[in-house]
Amino acid sequence: MKNLEITDREAMREIVLKALSKEEWTNQQALELTLAIAYLKKQIEIVQNQLNEINEKLDKQRVDIKNGHPDKTNKMQEIEKRFGKPIKQLFDERKGKSVREIADELGISKSTVSNWEKRSNV
Repeated sequence: MKNLEITDREAMREIVLKALSKEEWTNQQALELTLAIAYLKKQIEIVQNQLNEINEKLDKQRVDIKNGHPDKTNKMQEIEKRFGKPIKQLFDERKGKSVREIADELGISKSTVSNWEKRSNV
């Protein structure tokens, strides 16, 4: 019996449809259907692996944010550029000041100061 390999989705679809439309299958049709099922299982495995990789990346990003290492927002970068210092340093220099005072000095809202403090451990 010759080796069959199904890599084309359309060919696999045709095999399955032909096989399902008949009451009796030949050995060749049974083999083709088995190969089609194996192909589908492999495709499912590939997609599952891709989803697992995506979930691992998302989990790492969640951990990074939880640990205070998120990417800087555009606003953070703008403030750093305006003052010529990293956000952490700007906040460290203002330790002991109120949220309102920090917001006024940096030219941002109180809620932004609070969010940055929570998000970045600044």
